Amino acid sequence: MVLLETSNNSEETEELLVQTLQIITVHSQLRASKAHIEFMDEDGPEFLPRADMLLLLTKVIGTACPRLQILASNALTSLCTSSGGGEGCTYAEQEEVDVLLQALQSSCSNVRDAALRGLMELKMVLPTPETDDKNGLALLHRLWVVKFDVEAEIKRQAEGFWESLDLELQPDLCPLLIKDVIHHEEAVRQAGAAALSHAVAEYRNQATEVLKKLVELYHEKLYRPPPVLDALGRVISESPPDQFEARCGLALALNQLAQYLDSSQVKPLFQFFVPDALNDRHPDVRKCMLDAALSALNTHGKDCVGSLLPVFEEFLKNAPNDASYDAVRQSVVILMGSLAKHLDKSDPKVKPIVGKLIAALSTPSQQVQESVASCLPPLVPAIKDDAGSMIQKLMALLLESDKYAERKGAAYGLAGLVKGLGILSLKQQEMMTTLTEAIQDKKNFRRREGALFAFEMLCNMLGKLFEPYVVHVLPHLLLCFGDGNQYVREAADECAKAVMSNLSAHGVKLVLPSLLVALEEESWRTKAGSVELLGAMAYCAPKQLSSCLPSIVPKLTEVLTDSHVKVQKAGQQALRQIGSVIRNPEILAICPVLLDALTDPSRMTQKCLQTLLDTKFVHFIDAPSLALIMPIVQRAFQDRSTDTRKMAAQIIGNMYSLTDQKDLAPYLPSIIPGLKASLIDPVPEVRTVSAKALGAMVKGTGESCFQDLLPWLMDTLASDFSSVDRSGAAQGLAEVMAGLGVEKLEKLMPEIVATASKPDIAPHVRDGYIMMFIYLPITFGDKFTPYVGPIIPCILKALADENEFVRDTALRAGQRVITMYAETAIALLLPQLEQGLFDDLWRIRFSSVQLLGDLLFHISGVTGKMTTETASEDDNFGTAQSTKAIISALGAERRNRVLAGLYMGRSDTQLVVRQASLHVWKIVVSNTPRTLREILPTLFNLLLGFLASTCADKRTIAARTLGDLVRKLGEKILPEIIPILEDGLRSDKSDQRQGVCIGLSEIMKSTSKDAVLFFSESLVPTVRKALCDPLEEVREAAAKTFEQLHSTIGHQALEDILPYLLGQLDDEELSEFALDGLKQVMAVKSRVVLPYLVPKLTSPPVNTRVLAFLSSVAGDALTRHLNVILPAVMTALKAQLGTENEQLELANCQAVILSVEDDVGQRIVIEDLLEATRSSDVGMRQAAAIILNMYCAKTKADYSAHLRGLMSGLLRLFNDTNSLVLNESWDALNAITKVSAF
Repeated sequence: MVLLETSNNSEETEELLVQTLQIITVHSQLRASKAHIEFMDEDGPEFLPRADMLLLLTKVIGTACPRLQILASNALTSLCTSSGGGEGCTYAEQEEVDVLLQALQSSCSNVRDAALRGLMELKMVLPTPETDDKNGLALLHRLWVVKFDVEAEIKRQAEGFWESLDLELQPDLCPLLIKDVIHHEEAVRQAGAAALSHAVAEYRNQATEVLKKLVELYHEKLYRPPPVLDALGRVISESPPDQFEARCGLALALNQLAQYLDSSQVKPLFQFFVPDALNDRHPDVRKCMLDAALSALNTHGKDCVGSLLPVFEEFLKNAPNDASYDAVRQSVVILMGSLAKHLDKSDPKVKPIVGKLIAALSTPSQQVQESVASCLPPLVPAIKDDAGSMIQKLMALLLESDKYAERKGAAYGLAGLVKGLGILSLKQQEMMTTLTEAIQDKKNFRRREGALFAFEMLCNMLGKLFEPYVVHVLPHLLLCFGDGNQYVREAADECAKAVMSNLSAHGVKLVLPSLLVALEEESWRTKAGSVELLGAMAYCAPKQLSSCLPSIVPKLTEVLTDSHVKVQKAGQQALRQIGSVIRNPEILAICPVLLDALTDPSRMTQKCLQTLLDTKFVHFIDAPSLALIMPIVQRAFQDRSTDTRKMAAQIIGNMYSLTDQKDLAPYLPSIIPGLKASLIDPVPEVRTVSAKALGAMVKGTGESCFQDLLPWLMDTLASDFSSVDRSGAAQGLAEVMAGLGVEKLEKLMPEIVATASKPDIAPHVRDGYIMMFIYLPITFGDKFTPYVGPIIPCILKALADENEFVRDTALRAGQRVITMYAETAIALLLPQLEQGLFDDLWRIRFSSVQLLGDLLFHISGVTGKMTTETASEDDNFGTAQSTKAIISALGAERRNRVLAGLYMGRSDTQLVVRQASLHVWKIVVSNTPRTLREILPTLFNLLLGFLASTCADKRTIAARTLGDLVRKLGEKILPEIIPILEDGLRSDKSDQRQGVCIGLSEIMKSTSKDAVLFFSESLVPTVRKALCDPLEEVREAAAKTFEQLHSTIGHQALEDILPYLLGQLDDEELSEFALDGLKQVMAVKSRVVLPYLVPKLTSPPVNTRVLAFLSSVAGDALTRHLNVILPAVMTALKAQLGTENEQLELANCQAVILSVEDDVGQRIVIEDLLEATRSSDVGMRQAAAIILNMYCAKTKADYSAHLRGLMSGLLRLFNDTNSLVLNESWDALNAITKVSAF
């Protein structure tokens, strides 16, 4: 009711109607649910009153304003889709199809267009002649007619639809098509006439029957019953309306049918034309019949001259001299003129015919005058001698006659004669001079008007031949636009249209500069005239129009701000003229909005751009449409508003799929700068839209039109000015490469990868090239897959760059690769990411965790954007399904490595790494304890390497992870851990063996004493073995493990470890390692180990070698045991004096004695050795003297406090009877003396 009863006379009511149509559209888009297959879904389209809706919508399309027409057309298409038999749709009933078929006979082209599109949506449910005779034939009938629609777009679509339905013409259709010829709508009559002629062309045997039927119908439609009168002669009922439209349709059919007639049918046809059809009471019918007769003559005249000329001559001879026959006589004269071109030049009948044609020019009928003018050129050679006098006579009529028809006819005649005589006749007969003088005659407006008539007809008849004279005519034409006489101005308008419509491309180049220069003149009349002529260029041929409009419209928009009101009005009128030749119905609908934006750009530009974006285009955009749109878009690129620039870029991108690229080419120089500026806009959306627009432009016109674009993009890509510039250039270059195709990608990718991989390039250059890896996957999709492998090393290398902006770009590139190429990324990227998880640099670890998280999220089908901030770090959000998906994609072994790396990341030294790892872990893991047990072997292998790493961060991470692991899983996990560690100790890799020791230490720190004692049978052998390891680093780590073991279980550790080490001292292969193991143990626990070892080492036989080795690391703890060690050492030395082992023993004794450096130790050493020199045993005295000498000579400790005692004791030894004691004493005294001197 709203649509039917609301009049569209204000903005409020228009908005109401818009909302109503939007509601209908929404309902038309309803679809039945799959869950309601067995019964009809009340939300589906089945219950819509579709036939009534179609009737309503076709009425709206035929009567509403353009904006509502478009909305209603879209609604109709949606409604037809809902009954097209698709998913969730119903099936159209015959009633709906009939509504659409009836709409194909509408006078409104938009209704026909919408109905055809609706039928195309119903393709699956339409009847065919094979399935339904009656309805199928009706569909075939209407589609055959619409194939010849007067609108080119509808015709094109109908032809495609006919082919898609695979329909074939049937002979039964010819009689049905005759009904369309006499239809009350002109568009149907025109299409029906063409459809009938093409049908007859297919079935020539029906031509005679069709012609007979057309003639019968003509007589039937010609008859008009007289009015009914009563007895007194008063009119009771009027005569019915004259059916002249039907007769016009019959004339159109005869016109189209003429070319398919046999020669035997031509004479009967002309006997019908003359005198009946050409003497019809209605002028429109006479005009159409004359056209039909001329068409038949043009086709068959040459073959039928002998039979047709007598028909015309007989009529002219016998026709009554009555005014009612004047029209027929004029038509017959024209026919004779058209037929005469087939006669011989010397035939005496030609001259009289020409005379009659010249006389017929005074007939006040444009059709007659045009026909005469077209008949004259081929007849001129026969009357060449009389041509001059004819021209003079016609020139006089043209410039002097008071009658409009005579002057117009004279112009037609002159043009026809000049065409026949040749272009030179203009000069030979001095016609141009006469006409130029006449157009400058200020006194007589008829002369000016007549000259304009002549120029108009010369342009129309001669076409491009008259172009050289146009330049000379233009200045006069400009003046005539501002003429004081209305008739002259009207003639100037018509002349301008004729001039412009016949200009060639070269002609446009000749004319346009002078018109544009005229705009700069000070005279407002000249400006106004020039503007009107520019507006008349809208009537140029399409090819010329597209080349000149880019220059015209910007100038016209400048004129809109001229100081003179009439110039402004002329500019507005010129723009409206250009708008009037727009053929695109969507642009035509919004033409007022476009003109408003051109007139008032500051207020209306944004509204205009939004309207363009909201418009759903279904037709090609022609050159006049572009001429109005592009200046608005060009200005929008200079606007401050982000939204305006974004919309401008969107429109440019859309244009290339909707218009001829040749029409767009002239606008490129003015559009490209704006797009370049938008491409480096700070707003990402503007950059994205601009990049897509550039890609669409390059795809549409080719690289040759953008010679400077690629170099500019490459330069900007490496710019150090801003990352925004580089991002825009990368996005633009990716879209341009996509527009140029895969070949361009194959050509440029090696260069891009090579540049991004160079180690010595500047950071901003690397950043720009890495950005390409963000946008190329988007633009090329699956076609980019072969290049994923080569770019991954570049991305990973950039992740470690010292510049943060490069790292951020690389991370985004990696995320894009993962998002788009997950399967390829698993094979190529995952190994690199695994290494990155364990890198020494925390930034690479952080980036690797982020990328790995994205990959796992993609595999498991989650977004990863949820929050994971909970009270406990062991809360999980993963599911069993995601776990299965990850195992399926990665395999169990790789999945274990990845999760182990993530778990270690939870204990990272850097907070951001810990947070990222915890976030990913919580989302992809469903149960932390269970998962840890599954990955435990893999996790420990990684931990062992970390624990032994030279990187402090790695060791800290491993230690934290181990402690966390034992705390989480409890002591019950020790039975699983210990065997892993034992296996690790057997590894060939030293870092793993070292890691085992550090790991054991960490485990024991987090474990109770009882648990360690319980597992001591496993722990102790492990520690023993590690202390005897061939590598010093492993032994050092094992000593620290021993320290932790002793701290946990106490003295038991000594009993379990040290005897074993002492026992290994006798093993030739392991003695050296065991000795160093003891040394390492002493270094960490000397105060505990020495009390245990000294008794064992000093009991006979004394092991001075071990004592010497341990003393070097015992430190101050050695002092407490000197009273036991010194006697043992002296005893051992005494036993070896004079033997081959004496020197070795001396070295061991020296190592032990020189290890004492503290004051207490010095006192004990000196006093005990001096006391030993008093022994009665010569051997003991010798040993004591040797050691004392050794100590005094080589110790670095300061023993000056003990000099008095030393001097006394050594001097006493000079009385000893043993020469060895005496010598050693002298040497010791000598050493003391030297030390004292300093």
